[in-house]
Amino acid sequence: MTPVAGIEDYKTTLTSQGLAWTDEPHPCSNLGKDLALTDVPLRVLPETGEQVATTLRIAADQGRCLAPVGGGTGWCAGTPPARVDALLDLDRLSAIHEHSREDFVVRVGAGCRFHALQEFLRESGQHLPIEPPCPNQATVGGLIGSAARSLREGSDGNLRRHLLGVRVAHGDGTLTTAGGRVVKNVSGYDLMKLYHGSMGSLAVLVEATFRVRPLPAADRFLLVQLAHDVDLEPLLPPLLDLPQSPAALLFRQHPGETRSSLMIRFRGGESAVQQQLDQCSKLLGGVEFEVHDTDTGQSIVESFRAVLERGQDSRTVQFSVHYRANQRAPSWQTLSRFEAPGTPIASRMTDLLQRVTWCKYVAESDGDPAGVAWESSLDELENALARVEARLVLQSGPADLRRRSFRLGVDSATTALMEGLKTALDPQGVLPSGIWGAS
Repeated sequence: MTPVAGIEDYKTTLTSQGLAWTDEPHPCSNLGKDLALTDVPLRVLPETGEQVATTLRIAADQGRCLAPVGGGTGWCAGTPPARVDALLDLDRLSAIHEHSREDFVVRVGAGCRFHALQEFLRESGQHLPIEPPCPNQATVGGLIGSAARSLREGSDGNLRRHLLGVRVAHGDGTLTTAGGRVVKNVSGYDLMKLYHGSMGSLAVLVEATFRVRPLPAADRFLLVQLAHDVDLEPLLPPLLDLPQSPAALLFRQHPGETRSSLMIRFRGGESAVQQQLDQCSKLLGGVEFEVHDTDTGQSIVESFRAVLERGQDSRTVQFSVHYRANQRAPSWQTLSRFEAPGTPIASRMTDLLQRVTWCKYVAESDGDPAGVAWESSLDELENALARVEARLVLQSGPADLRRRSFRLGVDSATTALMEGLKTALDPQGVLPSGIWGAS
């Protein structure tokens, strides 16, 4: 990326407004490998929502394009921006502004690390009921903006379900709020849900308010080792008919292992969880399994959660396959037919409650970008899945591949609507394109 013309004037204006900035690169070592953001000559460090708004207003006045950034875990998602004059680093907006233990509500800055928020809530016996990838690095704002997935999404949903309100800064420097502190807080269009998954393209999130839940008394899972090509469909109806549905039902396939792993997880009261585990053991018959407490079995949980982590270099491609409740998950053999040469499967996991299969592939050598090999393979796979009414979504990958293929699975009407919203909410193009605009 070539130096931005007049960037010294921008720095001078920021300083005159009391805004901190630095020439140092973002501390996330992966940030920029794919987007050339290591060459961006400026990182602005606002400390409040008002300072974020001021930074954006100055950018609008000078015709700048800013890219908001948190922990950097979602940078290889969305369409790469064609231009970035400065990074808008939200790391200092990390305060927990309000917590009502009685109302189960917390209001937090967008730069707060998810793990820090969970640890704070744990002291009150509460938590946000999601388990996203990279919890130590990811920020609340980044998780909302990138629509990060969760291991328990099939039962508890993603962060969007628990979002009560947001405060955002727009490209012209105005601050607005949407939602509030209660569930029934809007009439008309629910704007705060629009920002979920918008990749920072519509506005910059500065605060979020969530509904939290009590921590369960018990959280345990059964781990069953099965063959890669086992048919799980006969097992699903009795598992889903249990008095308490599983909190997670995940099937992880890893080519480096001789067997695949099925996780059946329950959360709730001690006696209720134990009852579900006992009934599961009967359903499994003579199949061997292990029972783990989730706290002590974190290494196993992490092996599942790692499949959801987006790749952050040019070697990795990640996509998901979405299918209907009355359909079978795509088999190992079916997906393998469309694998691009030179990019062996790194991991695959099916969420049997969500009916989604996650696939991650990594090129064999550092000098072999995975996107080149996958461009035609993704087209073929999308066509094959469409014939069985399943949908393919590219989650992350090299920049060139995302520019060409990131709207896989998105119909033209939705694309037109979202492009219109991008134009309406950020007419000057101060913010990056996300997956919708053309900036």
